[in-house]
Formats: sequence, C-alpha cells, structure tokens
Amino acid sequence: MKRYLFAVFFVFVFSIVSYGANSDSILLKYNQEIGTITNYKMTIIGETITSVKNTTKKTPMETIMYIRQKTKQKDSKGNLTIETKILSGYTSVDNNKTDLPNIGETIDIKMKPNGTIISQNNISNNSNSHFLMVLPEKPVKIGDFWNINIPANQQIPCDMETRYTVESFEKYEGEDCAKIKSKVSNNSRKDITVNAEGNIFFGYKSGRILGNQVISRLNMTQGQATISMTLKLKMNIVGNDDYKELLPQNEVVRTSEENYDFDNDPFFSGTDKNKKNSNSEDKEKKNISSLEKLLKDRKERIQKNTTENETIVKKEDETKEKERLKQLLKKFRRHEDKLEGVAFYRHPAFRQDGGREFYPYIGVRGSATWIRVFIQYIAEDWLFVSSINVYTDNGTYRKNIPSSEMKREVVSRRVVENADCNYDYDYENIFKSLATTKKTSTIRFIGSKYYKERGFSQKEREGFAETLELKELIDKYGIIN
Repeated sequence: MKRYLFAVFFVFVFSIVSYGANSDSILLKYNQEIGTITNYKMTIIGETITSVKNTTKKTPMETIMYIRQKTKQKDSKGNLTIETKILSGYTSVDNNKTDLPNIGETIDIKMKPNGTIISQNNISNNSNSHFLMVLPEKPVKIGDFWNINIPANQQIPCDMETRYTVESFEKYEGEDCAKIKSKVSNNSRKDITVNAEGNIFFGYKSGRILGNQVISRLNMTQGQATISMTLKLKMNIVGNDDYKELLPQNEVVRTSEENYDFDNDPFFSGTDKNKKNSNSEDKEKKNISSLEKLLKDRKERIQKNTTENETIVKKEDETKEKERLKQLLKKFRRHEDKLEGVAFYRHPAFRQDGGREFYPYIGVRGSATWIRVFIQYIAEDWLFVSSINVYTDNGTYRKNIPSSEMKREVVSRRVVENADCNYDYDYENIFKSLATTKKTSTIRFIGSKYYKERGFSQKEREGFAETLELKELIDKYGIIN
C-alpha cells in the first residue's frame, strides 16, 4: 500500500515550471527557491470491475490526501532537493475507509532542473522514478510536444509512452498558466491496455503547478478474468490549514507564523482587537446580514433551477447517445471468438479481402475495449511494405511498420502482405484526420524500392469517424442490445 500511494502522487506533485524570457515560448524547468512551501489536495475516485465468466464484481475506490512540498536545497547547477510530506488523508476500498499508513513520513528527491532523478530516499526501490515528468530542455510554445517513454514496473507491467502537448496560455485559479495536455498509452502487450488523458496547469510566473486533472483507464486480462480500472484524479493548491479536516482530533499541527491566520484562530477570538461595541456598527451588521441572506437564498434558487435543467438535458443527451450506440452496433459487422471470449466490430465500409486496405476495428472482452489497426497489400508482385504515408486536408502523416508485425505469404498466385498493429497516438491522429478531411485522402504503401497508393472513398471516411464514435460510446455505456 505504501509503495502504491507514493507512486500515485509522484506523478503530480513535482511538476513545477518557471517563466521563460520570451512571451511566445516558455522554458519548463524545476526552479523553486529554497524554502518555498506549497500544499496540495489530491482527490482520486475510481472503480475496479473484475469479470470472470458470467460473474462481475465492482469495487469502488476513493483516496483523499493532503501533501506538503518544500524546496530544501538548490546547488550551483540548479539541481533541487525537494521534500514531500503527506500531512493527512484516507483511502477507501469497497466502502472500507482507513487512514493512510504513511501520514507524516517524508521523501527527499534530488533532481536535475529538467526532472531527471539523481537520488531519492525513503523508498525501497526506484520503480517510482518514472512518475516524475521529464521536461524538455528548450523553450516550448503552443502546439509543441514531447514524448517520454515509461518502462514496465511493479504497478503496471508493460511499457508505456506519455505525450505532453502545450495547448494554451490562459488563466487558472487567477494566475497566468500554461495548459499542458498529457496522454499515456501502451503498445507493447495485447493483454494490457492503458490509456490516460489529463490537463496540467503550470503557473509560469509563480513557478509552481496550480492543478492537475487526469482520467486513466486500465484493462487487463489474466486467464479467464478481465480487470478494468478507471481512476479520476484532481489535484489543486490549497491553503495551509485546509488539511486539518482530516487530522486526528488529538493532533494539532501549527503552520509557520509567517502564514498563520491569527484573526481567525479561536484562541484569539476573545481579545480586544475583535470586539465591536458600537450600536451603529451592530445595526449595520444586521442590515448587511439580512441582505446577504436574501442574496444567498436567491442564489440557491437559481442554482437549484440550473441543476434541474442540467439534469434534464443530461438525461436527454444520454438517451440520444444510447440510441446512437444501438444504431452503430447494428450497422457494424460483428465477429465473435467464443474460445477467447472476444467480439470484434468492423465498419461495413472496410474490406478484409481488398488489395490495399488500412482501417481500425474494435475489440471487446467483458468491460475492456480497445482498437486495433489492419494494414494489407495484395498484388501480383512483392512490394515489401515497410511504412505508409497518409495525405489529408489536415496534413501529411508517416508511420513505420515494424517488420515483426508484417506477415507475408502467397495465396492463389498473389502475394499478400498484412499487419495487425497496436493502436497508438500516431494512428489516432491519422484516423481523426481521415474522419474530418473534406477532399484529400490518400494512402501510400511504401516498399523497399517502389510504392503504391490509392484514395479513400466517402464511405470509408465515414467509417473512420463512426469507428471512433462507437469506441467512445462503448467506453461510456458498454454493449447495449
């Protein structure tokens, strides 16, 4: 449990940036001054679904923790030593609530300005080090991205890749920040699927992370069992005393006097500086109180009406989406592998016996859903396909095909080259581009010496869009008969 909890929050608490000199670009680096203290509240809500044959068990999970981060040292090279401490919190699994076992413990991490770990203490091994976000060493602007590879570890036994993309510079919690989109995926194993998307908000003037929002999904097959986990995480900066709501009643923790709010401390409530003896002031307070109550009641009525309207609209949208899901399921061609307990869904616009094919299809096992990519070239002579280029109105995309995934054989005097590939970030961009292009849509199969190409029909472009739509609806509502 201890190792898991530390692993969960490492990814979020050390993502700090500083403001670059160029207003069009920002240099992201860990650059807090010595003595800087920042408090965070992290909320993790999730659910695990375990399916074995016809039995399904859902286990709800919740974790709340308050974390304090302090910069202890900074050397001449800019390397930082960061101390992190869990101030308070609890975890709940299947509605069984327990306090976190490592409250009060501290972790010291020494790292380079770009986030590379030099050393760390109070951890039994370095398996958690990959949760630190490694930053680019040059300034970035809107649209720039960088990829970080995450090796397999004890928590998730498969290689993963994270892509960070700078989406905008905006206001968050009243501060100027850079909004960075994070996307995690894996393509190394078929029995494990990991997907996570989130937004990280960096205060590039204050030099600190302001917030982090992540939704992650993991689907894993173990023998006849299918395990699906969904986690929603939100982390924000909080005040010095906010964590006290979860402290044991017999424990009192005093923050530094520099930041302590003496005026609101009950110990000082009876001193002369808080007494108001004027009758006129008392009368004014009553008038203000009445007005505040009137405004509060009005605000509550507006919020109630708004909430009711939002609930009605949400139910209407849900009904429409479920109806759309039923229509798509009827439209798609379904193939079931009963031995493996897997069902595959392919759009009718795509063929398996065509000469030059490139399309996605959906796999479903229990509550787990994923996308695979089918590539095929059939002709009279070998092309030895090693990569593809796709051209659309939105741009040009190139994707290499590993030789280990490409199968080649001769069938009825014709050569067949095909591959069944993992769906990754590159393929996702290609299919989204094909789904939204209006005119140009061409694929080029590139071989060792020559290449062949063809265009996509309007029905195929609709197939790309509807496949992505069906995957999203299945993730949301499951298979509806």
